[in-house]
Amino acid sequence: MIKFTLVVLSLFCSFLAYSTELFMGPYLESQTEDSMSVKWETKERKEMVLKWGDGNLDLVAKPDIRKSPIGTFVYMAVMKKLASNKIYQYAIYENEQAVTDTVSFRARVSFKDKDVFRFLAISDTQEHPEVHKRLIEEGVIPHLEENFVGAFYENLDFAIVAGDLVNNGKDYHQFKEVYFDPAKKLQASIPYFPAAGNHDRDYKNFLFYFDLPDNGFGKERKHWYTYKYLNARFLSINTDKGFLKIGQLAWVDRVMRLACREKDVDFVFAYYHHPWHSEMWLDGNTPYTKLVMNKMQRHLRKCGKAGAAFNGHTHAYSRGQNADQPIYYVNIASAGGNLDYWGEDEQKDYADFQKSYDEYGYSIIEVRTGPNPSFKIQRFSMGDDYVQKTNELQDEFYYRKYNIAPNKPIINLVKDEKSCYLDSGEFIDLDGDKYQSVQWQISTFDYPIVASGGVLFSQPSSTFFETLFNHENIYNGDTSRPGWSVHEDRDTMAGKIYNRLTWPKWLAADEYTVRARYRDRGLVWSEWAEQNVSKKQLKACL
Repeated sequence: MIKFTLVVLSLFCSFLAYSTELFMGPYLESQTEDSMSVKWETKERKEMVLKWGDGNLDLVAKPDIRKSPIGTFVYMAVMKKLASNKIYQYAIYENEQAVTDTVSFRARVSFKDKDVFRFLAISDTQEHPEVHKRLIEEGVIPHLEENFVGAFYENLDFAIVAGDLVNNGKDYHQFKEVYFDPAKKLQASIPYFPAAGNHDRDYKNFLFYFDLPDNGFGKERKHWYTYKYLNARFLSINTDKGFLKIGQLAWVDRVMRLACREKDVDFVFAYYHHPWHSEMWLDGNTPYTKLVMNKMQRHLRKCGKAGAAFNGHTHAYSRGQNADQPIYYVNIASAGGNLDYWGEDEQKDYADFQKSYDEYGYSIIEVRTGPNPSFKIQRFSMGDDYVQKTNELQDEFYYRKYNIAPNKPIINLVKDEKSCYLDSGEFIDLDGDKYQSVQWQISTFDYPIVASGGVLFSQPSSTFFETLFNHENIYNGDTSRPGWSVHEDRDTMAGKIYNRLTWPKWLAADEYTVRARYRDRGLVWSEWAEQNVSKKQLKACL
């Protein structure tokens, strides 16, 4: 018995002698078509290697080692010649002793492997690591494993972060405490592609931790970058002060021209920190981002492609769409930053946004390739500081490259007991899409003005009127919440008849041309319907 105890004690002491507790990690990054990097961090420099393989850990990758600003050591080992869509394992070893559990991941897929890929979109993880951790461990990972076949890493290809990973980027420790540790179960198996936010500060620590695609422009080339994944082109853009430069806009132009030329690219996704429009926090609006969006819209209009733009900064979720182009605007916060609640700051109900929620959450984007390319975006809520939710589907929308347009409206001027209204007829869509929007134009001339920049508005004038109605408008900016009590979001379009427009009483000229068109929820517009309204008809209304 004594001999057995000594043997066990000897083995235990041997384990202690060779085991090393990692300061942080491991986490994946620098994903390419046939390689993946693993990074980790220790307090003291150690002789470590990465062992990896597709069943047995029989391959060895020696890491490059860099000393951090606080004297710790960051290791990066590269696994090369990976076969696409294959499951691999890895573990970190010191002196032939594993110092981490064996971790599994899936190599990047190719067109021949699958016709679908998914990515996670989050933002503003900066202030509450417990929220970030719950979002990953009770939200993202269970969702992927309960709704798809296989482990979570078989159903998610990568993640994007639209800035503000930490609250103070000059504090090196925050990256571990706020960003890496809460998400370590996901980051060990899924590569991330973050954009920088204003709270990431001077970016020295940000750039030390992340080796991102080096294809930006000029001296700040590492602050913005692009990459392609199957049939989608991605742009990560820096919208923080100090980087609002003509050079970055010129780079956006070049990348968008490239995306238009790429025959295998169907969609373009851009992500950055600052919004150009923010319903929940007007101080976050950034004119430079509007310049970026204008370029994106102009190029996609030319080449007939679609996409989405993701941002953070405002700590809430909002979603809208460009009025002319098939481009979605999505504020994907917050994954930990203090929420911007209704009524807390100056807010505005924008015509090109159709819903906003002051809750934590994340988005999963599913992109399909093949003969019928499409993408679908789902937003899952994790609740707020008063009511906890878990994976409540809060929003779902989509785009299909090949989508039959709705039938054009049939316009009639109808007299009721109180006034006259325009009726656009029944919404009919041959491939089953539901009604999204109706746009009206009334003018004294044949060809009405089209609002520039895709922003629709009502313009009280004797010669021109234009408006757009979405099927819903979730907006609750006038709520009062004594004691920060819980409130219910409301739809300002609820109960309204979608195909009716009361005739504007200030329009009283001799004759008007009325135009209307329908849009389906795949963002495809019908042809314009046109109808003349005479002075005689108006006399019965005014």
